[in-house]
Amino acid sequence: MREVFAAILDNAMVAGIMILVIVLIRVFMRKMPKFICPLLWGLVGVKLLIPFDIHSSFGLLPSDKIVEYSSQEQAPVIVKTGLRMVDEGTNHFIGNNINSPSATPVQGNFYDVCVYLWLAGIFVLFLYMLISSIMMRKMTSCSVAVEENVRICDEINRPFLLGIIRPQIYLPSGIEKDKYEYIVVHEKMHIKRGDHIWKISGFFLLGIYWFHPLCWLAYYLFCKDVEFACDEKVISGRDSLWRANYCQTLLECSTNRRKVMFVPLGFGEVGVKERVKKVMGYKKTKISITIFLILICGIIVICFGMRHNGSVDTNNSAKQEETVENKSTEQEKIAGQKPTINLDDYPGADGTHLYYADENKIIFADYYGLFVYDTENHKYIQSVDLKPIGCDKTQGDDACEIAVNKDGTKVYLHVMSDKENMYEYSVENNTFVKKKYALDENNLYKGIINDSGSEANFTTSTGKENSYYIVNEYNNPLGELGYIRYDPDADYNLVFSLFVTDDLKNATYFNRSDIYDIVRAEINYDGKHYVCEDKKVLADIQTGYANAEKGYGMSACPFTYVMYLTREDGTVGMVIPAMDSCRACIMGDGWYEQNNSISMSIYDMIEKGLFQVQ
Repeated sequence: MREVFAAILDNAMVAGIMILVIVLIRVFMRKMPKFICPLLWGLVGVKLLIPFDIHSSFGLLPSDKIVEYSSQEQAPVIVKTGLRMVDEGTNHFIGNNINSPSATPVQGNFYDVCVYLWLAGIFVLFLYMLISSIMMRKMTSCSVAVEENVRICDEINRPFLLGIIRPQIYLPSGIEKDKYEYIVVHEKMHIKRGDHIWKISGFFLLGIYWFHPLCWLAYYLFCKDVEFACDEKVISGRDSLWRANYCQTLLECSTNRRKVMFVPLGFGEVGVKERVKKVMGYKKTKISITIFLILICGIIVICFGMRHNGSVDTNNSAKQEETVENKSTEQEKIAGQKPTINLDDYPGADGTHLYYADENKIIFADYYGLFVYDTENHKYIQSVDLKPIGCDKTQGDDACEIAVNKDGTKVYLHVMSDKENMYEYSVENNTFVKKKYALDENNLYKGIINDSGSEANFTTSTGKENSYYIVNEYNNPLGELGYIRYDPDADYNLVFSLFVTDDLKNATYFNRSDIYDIVRAEINYDGKHYVCEDKKVLADIQTGYANAEKGYGMSACPFTYVMYLTREDGTVGMVIPAMDSCRACIMGDGWYEQNNSISMSIYDMIEKGLFQVQ
């Protein structure tokens, strides 16, 4: 529950920013159609409901959480608003004052007390909602139906809408006939728009976030905007006389109303004077302008509800993290050195492991080094030798435990034989810092999804679940090592080699139209480098790829080895042949069948000696 409360606090901070943005939109765009505002409040509601953050390059919030849970008792949460004075003061109070020798029992359990108060507040508000609903039901139990969804009741003094699944309109028995039409039309419009459901949902969210003043403001403004939007829909197409009578009814029904937050949708409930002004001054907005305003306002609010990809202020984050670290940590910095890679060497007995993945990069390691790889531009951000810190072993007491933080900016390396210490590697600074061994499990990336550590998942900016996985990692030299970005919705997935010679580094995937004038084909397979320069065989390969037919659905052929084709003009491109007797391949725009266009598969060509070992 402590971790849940920390997530609620962080979500409340983000939602608070969205609320302020909507308040500003309401102030500076007063003349926009009124139904837009409830839609914007709906975006706030969605943010308050979802349990995870959305990251995007268009996000306007920092990539780090504003309030983050920590398993350390001296600092159960870490506050990172980006305002140094606020963060340092808050974290100092939590980290030092709470657990000081002079702290009282209440201070010593300050965070837990906050959690219990939060739960108590939820209970009180939901109990209030339940009691109010029971009282309303009891009050209207003797009502009489006058038409469908409309009932007359002696026990009420104002009209309102009550119910969720089968909402009913309740009118006081003394209602005048000339006001009946206006009230019923208004309340039926609420039913048509589903406002009775949205208001209950809004109060439910308010019950969870009751401690946040901006959420109370948002609920109050939401109730007003729902009424504005309903009025706007009702009076659309009506003449001025009808509007005037409608406003007069509004004013009369607003007298002697109860000022409480949780009440059914009432005809004269909130903001009556402002509603009258808007009704009398109503002008229909052009549809093109309306669509434009919806898009602009929606994009603004959404961008303020998303976190930006990457860290916005690494130095500031580091300073905040230092407030919860042991002051006696040994600050021994070691500059990272590039490793020497022999493409003929083999991975360790346990294979190469992925330790981190996001939409733009992966982090993997083995005895031969630690690597941070940019999967968008297909290049290394950092590569570093692990020998200087003793992490170049894969088994036994000298093996290295490796973990990465949630945003992939820090790697933690712990030699198993050294129980006390670990190294923290900064991806940005390419430095190791020796520290006391202490991993915050709540701040670690935990997307590894198989026992071998060769696959890691991530969520894209559009909310899709993808993963990266290492291929050819066992019983193959480093020259065959590659990775695949796996999209479960795609018919094919491209393979990219992790270690290639300099002459092949700039190769991109060929499409059928790119395959002509081929003078060389080469592939690393089964521990050997195979090359073909025979013109007859190359002509067969060229014809087979240029005339292949597009495949549909998922192919069962094994596609994990990249073949490089060199044209006469020096351009080098990639294709992925099926490495069995299946005559099929993957090119840059999909997978293809070659049954009638190539004499045999690349695998069979290698087996028959048409490729030479180099």
